[in-house]
Amino acid sequence: MEKNLFTFLLALVATLAQAGTIFQVDGLLYETLNTSAKTVALIGYYDKGNTATTLTVPGIVTYNNQKWQVTVIDRNAFANNTYLEKVNIHYGVKELRNSAFNGCTSLKTVQVRSSANAIGDLAFANCSSLTNVALAGNVKTISSTAFANSKKGYLYCATYRDRNSYKSRQSLASAFSSITVNPSWACDWIYYARVSAYSNCPVYIVVSKATDMTSSNPDPGECRIVGGAGPGVPLAGRSTSQGVSYIIKEVADSAFLNNTKITTVSGAWTDKARTIGIAAFAGCTALQYAYPVVDSIMARAFLNCTKLATLQLVGGNGPYYIDTQAFAGCASLTSVTLNGTLKTLGLFAFDGCTNLKEYKVTGSTVFSADNGRLFNYAKTALVHCPPACQDFTLPSTVSHFRAGAFAGNPYLKTITLPYGLTVVSSFCFEKCTNLESIFLPSTVKQILAEAFKGCTGLKLVSCNSSTPPSALSTTFSDCNEACVLQVPMANNVRNLYKAAQGWNVFKSKMSDYSSYDFIDSETPSPSFNYNRAFTITSTKGVTWNGTTYAGTVKIVKNRLNNLKDNRFINDYATYHGKKYLVNEIDDYAFTSTQGGSFTINCNAVTKINPYAFSGQTLLTSVDLPEVTLVDTAAFAGCTSLSKIGKAQKLITIGQRAFNGTAVRKFVVPATVTKIGAFAFTNCKQLTRLELQQQDNALRSWDGQFYGGNAATFKCYVPHDEYYNYQKSIANWTKYSIDPNMPTENLNCHFTPTSETMVFSTNYPVNFRGSNIEAYTLANYVPSKQMVHAQQCYQAPAATGVILSGLTQGKTYYLDRAHNTPNNVSNLLVATATAAANVYNQSVGFYYNDATQSFVRPSASKTIGMGGAYLKLPAAVAGTTKTIYIDIFGSQSKGDIDGNGTINVSDVTALINKLLGTASYSDTVCDIDGNGIVNVSDVTALIGTITH
Repeated sequence: MEKNLFTFLLALVATLAQAGTIFQVDGLLYETLNTSAKTVALIGYYDKGNTATTLTVPGIVTYNNQKWQVTVIDRNAFANNTYLEKVNIHYGVKELRNSAFNGCTSLKTVQVRSSANAIGDLAFANCSSLTNVALAGNVKTISSTAFANSKKGYLYCATYRDRNSYKSRQSLASAFSSITVNPSWACDWIYYARVSAYSNCPVYIVVSKATDMTSSNPDPGECRIVGGAGPGVPLAGRSTSQGVSYIIKEVADSAFLNNTKITTVSGAWTDKARTIGIAAFAGCTALQYAYPVVDSIMARAFLNCTKLATLQLVGGNGPYYIDTQAFAGCASLTSVTLNGTLKTLGLFAFDGCTNLKEYKVTGSTVFSADNGRLFNYAKTALVHCPPACQDFTLPSTVSHFRAGAFAGNPYLKTITLPYGLTVVSSFCFEKCTNLESIFLPSTVKQILAEAFKGCTGLKLVSCNSSTPPSALSTTFSDCNEACVLQVPMANNVRNLYKAAQGWNVFKSKMSDYSSYDFIDSETPSPSFNYNRAFTITSTKGVTWNGTTYAGTVKIVKNRLNNLKDNRFINDYATYHGKKYLVNEIDDYAFTSTQGGSFTINCNAVTKINPYAFSGQTLLTSVDLPEVTLVDTAAFAGCTSLSKIGKAQKLITIGQRAFNGTAVRKFVVPATVTKIGAFAFTNCKQLTRLELQQQDNALRSWDGQFYGGNAATFKCYVPHDEYYNYQKSIANWTKYSIDPNMPTENLNCHFTPTSETMVFSTNYPVNFRGSNIEAYTLANYVPSKQMVHAQQCYQAPAATGVILSGLTQGKTYYLDRAHNTPNNVSNLLVATATAAANVYNQSVGFYYNDATQSFVRPSASKTIGMGGAYLKLPAAVAGTTKTIYIDIFGSQSKGDIDGNGTINVSDVTALINKLLGTASYSDTVCDIDGNGIVNVSDVTALIGTITH
């Protein structure tokens, strides 16, 4: 009875299987570790004399009708076993403890599954025959003595992304001569997937996410395909091992790397997210068909699958992500269709697909296709132009290129990049060996590494930015050494490019023609802009003459600017269907001579830049209605240019602007604030240069702007600015063909605001032929407070005169007297060179236009430069406040001495006038009214008295 009770208790204890319980299954002894988790440790053979050469360690054992997971191979479990040659440790084992196989001198092969995370001290030490160790997973801890004194053999690993960690394990273990990629050795198990009705393909599996192996109904774990034998790879949904189902999560990195048997990759995964790993099928040169319905295709997944001709990326729930170079080098691909699930396409995804002609896109809000080329949805970025595509006309919306956008295209010979592009991306045109010319718009600011690397046929790079875009030393590496660079023709731009990194390779190869943003081939006929070159200067809308334009452009120098039949500068140019106002002519734009004589009408142009028409010898006439700037040498050397019209808005005339032209007359409008040096020099037919009165400020000039003109040349400047001009040109050079000094060709003009005015100049004036009556004043009569006016036809320099008979608003031009007139007795004091305060003069009188008399000021009163005032000695002036002038109705004709009566005393006064001993007004002395005072007037006066 007692014996039976003891036996029952032992059985009960065994049933409860407390921790530390030892049991045997299939000849192996196990010890329970955790009864809740149902884990056990393998502690050795049940039969200590076991001579088996192969040991298979299961991941799961059944004891007392329960599943137990084998997680540990215990210390010294098989130490010094000299029979073992092969150890196969199944998935589930996590730890190989110290000296587990120490001294197993016959052991040659060990396979450890991916569940293992620790190999302890001396675990395989002194295994002198150990040749092959296969680790299917990333063992986190490997003791430095784990393989001590073992034979250096080969470490095999599965081909997935953790494999690089084994390189560090190798140095720790110091036991392996190399790492060999062999998934059939290093996988967790082999899954035989059906490819067809007639064959199954072995697929090698490694667990990526564990599950509860002991549960009666476990949740599925996850695993990855790490290899296979081909020829097909079915992407099936699940695989089962040791009675546990696993979802196949991914094809691991390099799983089928360089596998030359695989011809087909197909199948739809439906459970959770799916991934084809890095280089998973890279180098599978027999692969012809791929239907990878997955979420992610990682970098280089199908790299150099040279026979892959059919690729379907349009079904199921993916892909959402295709990484860098995923299909690069797939030379047999001709067409790729992307569906709406794709959100990200990595750089160079289809690089080197030399026969790829087109992309197609269905249902996407991320990508779009246009004539076979792949863009983002808004078509603002070109993602890729297939290497076999021959359409290089880009939509106007494009402002960005992805890296390698045109790389390797053998058909690309010339391309004009769209205005708005700011960056030329890395490798953008790499190895476009037939590319001969490329035109970069003015918006480009940066060109990245190797953008044009290997463009061995490149002959011309046209960059339309005055500031060199940033570039690198590799930007133009391995290009044609004879390639020529075109840059804008503006001053110093070439030097900037010669000094700039990346551009300095073109130091001695720069073109005479500038670059441009576009060639106008869209403006409808008849248009004289057709095929001209333009640079966009603004994209801000502008309205001119009631029409709104998309922005403004300037005409730039180019071989296409043929002026043979182009006699007008059109108001607009057209680019991508948009009209741009032509308001500027760039440096050197029309310097070459073409065809017969012509005229230019610059209707909308506001700026004519340096040398724009320089040397254009057939230009005869130009209208400048809106032009505000004619810059340096803009028309210099235009030897047939004789007429410059409609320049009413001009503000600045640059240096040498019209030098050497055939212009005959030119009026510098009041709007001009600056005249550059030599602007009108060597104009040998120029007879008249008129500078109109400035409205708000004095005009400035930076040097001699006339000289070497016609023999009869005269320059007319505003009367009240004359002295400033005279001082400035005092040191100007006399050209050899000029008969006069520059100051001798300087005259003035004025526009009166009343019928009379008091006037003076700093040069002798000839009033004959000017329709102006000029008078000096003399012979003050105190009793009548009157001065007598003496008409003069020439006035010496700095002589004050009264001008009468003027027409308000009319411009009068005063020429110099050929002979210097004699000074005459004159009470007027000139202010020709400086203003004067009449109040401070003793005794001064200023002219009052309203009363046509001179008034003595009672307070400060300034007479400006170019005027005059009347001055009397204090003793003569007395207290007189007003002085009248006889020509303005204060004295009757014949009353020569001004005593109020006409008698014999007036005959005496007239005779004295004729003898020159008295000065009386010609108006009262011209008795017979023939315009001349002579003896006939004496006769007429005597007749008047006697009657």
